[in-house]
Amino acid sequence: MAAMPAPPQGDAALWGDHPHPDLEAIIASVIDRSPRDVRPPSTHRAVAQFVLTGVAALALVAGAGALAVDRLGTAASLRDGGRVAELVAQGVIEPAMSGSLVRGDAGAIAALDRVVRDKVLLGSLARIKIWTADGRIIYSDEPLLIGTVFPLSDEQVLAFETGLPSEPEISDLAAAENRLETTDERLIEVYVPIRALDGSPLLVESYLRLDSILTSGRLIAEQILPLVLVGLALLAIVQWPLAWRLTRDLRAGHEARERLLLRAADSSQEERRRIAGELHDGLVQSLAGVALDLAGSADRTKDPKAAAAIERGAEGVRGAMREARSLLVELYPPNLRSAGLANAVTDLGAKVSARGIEVATEIEDDGSLSDARQAVVYRVAQEALRNVVKHSRAEHVVIRIHVADGGCRMAIEDDGVGFDPSTLPDGPADGHLGLTVLQDLAREAVATLEIRRADPHGTVLVLQLDRTT
Repeated sequence: MAAMPAPPQGDAALWGDHPHPDLEAIIASVIDRSPRDVRPPSTHRAVAQFVLTGVAALALVAGAGALAVDRLGTAASLRDGGRVAELVAQGVIEPAMSGSLVRGDAGAIAALDRVVRDKVLLGSLARIKIWTADGRIIYSDEPLLIGTVFPLSDEQVLAFETGLPSEPEISDLAAAENRLETTDERLIEVYVPIRALDGSPLLVESYLRLDSILTSGRLIAEQILPLVLVGLALLAIVQWPLAWRLTRDLRAGHEARERLLLRAADSSQEERRRIAGELHDGLVQSLAGVALDLAGSADRTKDPKAAAAIERGAEGVRGAMREARSLLVELYPPNLRSAGLANAVTDLGAKVSARGIEVATEIEDDGSLSDARQAVVYRVAQEALRNVVKHSRAEHVVIRIHVADGGCRMAIEDDGVGFDPSTLPDGPADGHLGLTVLQDLAREAVATLEIRRADPHGTVLVLQLDRTT
């Protein structure tokens, strides 16, 4: 079996050795579209999307803000509870601590109990215990705990050593020292070091009702959260008109850009029409006249050799005239609306078949494609088939076109030498526009143009124009 030729490189890699110089011709076709093909963005839809996104963001921020405010309020409440415990221990209990109470004098204990019950066990405070450094409880508003001894916790030891109050924390009601607690309430415990009048180090343990101290935090949250929500709402209200104006400006810019594209496309089409008309009325007519003159001269000459030479010249002129007319059709194609896209593409395939390449067409057309979009499909198909003939060395080509609801998908596949996708250029090369630029222009026309290597060899070109809505 003969070895397959090495894949070419660059733009020419798609179909063979040399890029066709008329890739630029597709560009005008790609942007040759009517306003119906590309609709500017809806202002109402864009603003509605912005509003919905803003509401969702507002809800998210409000939820996060509520959580943050709640945590801040809880932290503030715990700090306030700790301060209350310090004030009670240092301002009420410490001045009443006599040496006789430390030694267990019943009268001193009763006097302190009256102070605690009259001035301390109010509001959030639920229990008071006073500890010595050896773990003995010398006072509690629960008389059964007085005189009992328990191992000191790490927090109690640290408070004795540093002389600083502990951080408020949830009390463990399952601990041995709390066996007499019957409440279902959650309690916060705080240890505050004090000294008796005789200098003995003591530790006041205060139990505070969690729900009571959190009430102040809730009040803080109730005051701050509405302000946060109102601020966010005002921010959203201010942004919505700005979003409306921005979307309106974008729409106006889009419409202006569309007008420029259409104007450029119209100018390109008009220039094609003008050049085609001048070629037809000038060059083609002149060639026709020369061919007639040569044919007449051949008939009048009596020298057979001269007559044959003149006839060959006339035939050459007629061939040039046919090529010129073919060029006119390519430069300014027939009215696709009247001839039909399927017939026009089939004619292109017939020309390729005349060059010895077998062409199969599969076309489904519901007639919904606009004139501008038909021109895009025709120009791309024309350019692809031209390159297949000149460069691919293919034996078979398949053209598949499916048109529905104003959209179109065209795939042209050949079994030629193919190409290496890694060699495709990213920009202009050798004075011609690169394939990536062509794809970008197709994308600007709300179309995608994909060119890839076929399996096992050959080239596949796919043009996709989305359906219109």
